[in-house]
Amino acid sequence: MSAAARPAQRRRGFTALELAMALAIAATLLLGVFGLFASMQRSDRLLAARFRDLGALLRAHETLRYAFQTILAPTPDDLFSDNGQSPASSPPAADAQKPVLEEENTPSDEPRFELVSYTEQEGKAIEKSAQLDEPLDAEQIASVMKYIKVALARSPLATLPSYYWGVWGAFESVPYNGGWALLWTPIDPPGEPVVLIDDARLILASCLAQGGTWTTNLRASDKQQMPRAIRVIVWTRGGAKLDWLFEPGFVYGETP
Repeated sequence: MSAAARPAQRRRGFTALELAMALAIAATLLLGVFGLFASMQRSDRLLAARFRDLGALLRAHETLRYAFQTILAPTPDDLFSDNGQSPASSPPAADAQKPVLEEENTPSDEPRFELVSYTEQEGKAIEKSAQLDEPLDAEQIASVMKYIKVALARSPLATLPSYYWGVWGAFESVPYNGGWALLWTPIDPPGEPVVLIDDARLILASCLAQGGTWTTNLRASDKQQMPRAIRVIVWTRGGAKLDWLFEPGFVYGETP
């Protein structure tokens, strides 16, 4: 029989099992691709959130740094003395005349800088709710920040005109959305609080006193009582830990 006369052989088709396996493999590949895209989108969102958090933390750091560099301290008596003696101890000039109106110089009891921490019991409760990876020691628990009230030469934020001189305000650590927030609250002139950090798990603050010891509560009315350094530690919900150390700077002048 010639080759042309041979009957044509029928091609073998896919069985139901092979078709099911092919569909399963294709579905698995599609799910993998979709999962990869979803993972990339989640990573992008997390990365964007991380950048937003870093931006907020950077703004908070710069606000604190600027504020602590412009603390408004009372003018010392001997600041403008040429002979190293204070004006009160220098003998009056021979032709000096008594002023018509004498103003009684009574120093204000209001501190120019005041750091207040939560009590030990409050600090323990706050530390427990923060759920940190490592427990705090007693010294750290004592430094859970409540507020830092301070007199500044200028506002640390662009909420007042640049020429406005002398402001009172407070950096406050307050409960916020299940965590903690760091606020700048204008006191004089009064204004609305500004949120600097809104996702903190815990905020600590301490000061290096003039005697060389770290303290968690400090009241300073003149430059001799002002802190030599200010330390602020922030744990964020994103897992970051910021340990900031600031060197205070002082501007002499009167408060509003």
